[in-house]
Amino acid sequence: QIRREHVVERGPNIVRNRFAAISRCLVRRQGGERVHRTQRRNPRLGIPALHETDASLGVASVNGLRHDGATALPSSLSLASTWDREVARRGSALIAKEARAKGFNVLLAGGVNLAREPRNGRNFEYLGEDPLLSGTLAGETVRAIQAAHMISTVKHFAVNPQETGRHVANSVLSDAAAHDSDLLAFRIAIDIGQPGAVMCAYNLYNGPHACQSSYLLNETLKREWRYPGFVMSDWGAVRDVRDLLAGLDRQSGEELDDRFYFADDLLAAARNDKALHARLHLRQCGAALAQRARHFFGGAHDDVGLNAKRAADEI
Repeated sequence: QIRREHVVERGPNIVRNRFAAISRCLVRRQGGERVHRTQRRNPRLGIPALHETDASLGVASVNGLRHDGATALPSSLSLASTWDREVARRGSALIAKEARAKGFNVLLAGGVNLAREPRNGRNFEYLGEDPLLSGTLAGETVRAIQAAHMISTVKHFAVNPQETGRHVANSVLSDAAAHDSDLLAFRIAIDIGQPGAVMCAYNLYNGPHACQSSYLLNETLKREWRYPGFVMSDWGAVRDVRDLLAGLDRQSGEELDDRFYFADDLLAAARNDKALHARLHLRQCGAALAQRARHFFGGAHDDVGLNAKRAADEI
């Protein structure tokens, strides 16, 4: 039997007793399968599946894996040149509708890395070098996506300015400089868009990798900014089960990692490590909050695929 108890003592009204019960049941009864890239549906607990796709400029088909078309929007740099919030919202709303029609409910959108390296191969996905402009327009894109009952990310947290050597490049900034530039852009985007998830980056940040940085994920994002959602890794960015203690909540794209760390390995480690065990319970709440806020529970959105035709008709 699921007991009723509060998850936190304060916070928004969507923090309900149900999430503590969901967390315990997932940890104790469901085993390691629950944490892979496409989170499986759990009808008994009313938890829908999560299906991710890349998304900033359209619904991606990486390496031609899906043989269908999608609308391709102009680059995010072009969007930034308009300084137009409404344009940002309308483009993202279109992408969200197409994504739902294709059976997705998580868009890996919200790219808000500042243009520090002009040769960066992904500058076209971002919104320029100004944190106010970038954060504002990224926040509006996230807001429009989530208005369609999708979860949107903001990414890549943080200071991920280049693709060459992205797994070994160390972004070294003082705390003051970061909070006045790259972290400011993320803070603005999160405040405006209220994204369900934050995706941490490949690069190192002042030493540790971003997805292993307790300073970024625990101290800044979750404590200083009081971010209530969940942190997912970039694909192939997880290195150890103890990344969970640094603030990472979800191993995303685990097929690119050398192991499925956040599955059986994590459960085995948590049995012998009190800190991991406690953190494993807590991590469920962020994902549950994000799904609740997007109205995933208890209705037509529990299985996005069931509504694909309806969504397609609306486009």
